[in-house]
Amino acid sequence: MKRISWPFPCKLVSRCARCHQEFTEWYRLTLTAYLADRLFTPPEKTGLANLARTFGFDEATALKLHREKFTRYYSLGVRTCLQRAATPEIKAQQISLLAQEVPLPSGLLNEVRAEVLAQYLEAVYKDKLEVIDDDELLAPPHVVAMRSFALALGVDLDTQQQGLAVRLAQSARLWQLYRAPLVPLEGGHELGSEGCYWQQDVQLYQKKRVTVRRSYGGFAASFKIIGSLRYRMGSYHVERETEDQVVPVDSGQLFFSAQRVIFDGQLKNFNFKYAKVLEVTAYTNALVIEPDTGADMIFLFPTGQVEAAIILRRLVR
Repeated sequence: MKRISWPFPCKLVSRCARCHQEFTEWYRLTLTAYLADRLFTPPEKTGLANLARTFGFDEATALKLHREKFTRYYSLGVRTCLQRAATPEIKAQQISLLAQEVPLPSGLLNEVRAEVLAQYLEAVYKDKLEVIDDDELLAPPHVVAMRSFALALGVDLDTQQQGLAVRLAQSARLWQLYRAPLVPLEGGHELGSEGCYWQQDVQLYQKKRVTVRRSYGGFAASFKIIGSLRYRMGSYHVERETEDQVVPVDSGQLFFSAQRVIFDGQLKNFNFKYAKVLEVTAYTNALVIEPDTGADMIFLFPTGQVEAAIILRRLVR
């Protein structure tokens, strides 16, 4: 503990504005001296509390004076504990002991700890990630380890960090889609020896060139001649233009087998081998397959477009 020489007698003094200003400055200087070595010890905690009482500071006044510095001190301390080579349980114990020595309300300590833990877990998540085609993949063992680590630190991801919990689930699912062996669906459509790896009720759309009529007219005026007969002045003509539009074609079921894309529609059926697929694009409500010849095939369905695109790309490759 550092020795501090007191310029004032240790007794309650008058609360004049000048004294209050001097006491406030002395309290801050003492706090700076205590934290200079980045270690706030129990004797220093007692000394700071005694100094506040000597100067007549209530808890709210003292907290206002030291809140910012102790918040930074505690935040840095939690980060230091997390970086140490120790088990999650030991790290949690060290963080708990640190909180006991910091003169901050428990609510504020919980907020700071939660913020630091969130940043730390986010960094761990990004460090373990594998990114393919802008998709985030995380191997299931890493997901299990992260959940166990967070729980040991007192963080239930499903209730306290729901955003990260959702990303963990999504990245684990994407890892399975990208890395796990493709297995035919149980109870899927009978496609012989090829097997069915994906199926979905879809609506088939295609881009088609259609002709539309455009009407143009210049300045016009209308004059009544007699009865219902009117005379119009001005020019009027009609032109035909062509444009590309996405139009509905059919509805039915779409299948991915080991060798082909198969569409079983109400009006038409077709299939083509994967060698003819040039590009696969997933949208929020559609899957677009670009073949080597002909128009793009646009399949609309409500959910699972990313999953379908990944499976199809793997089958194509």
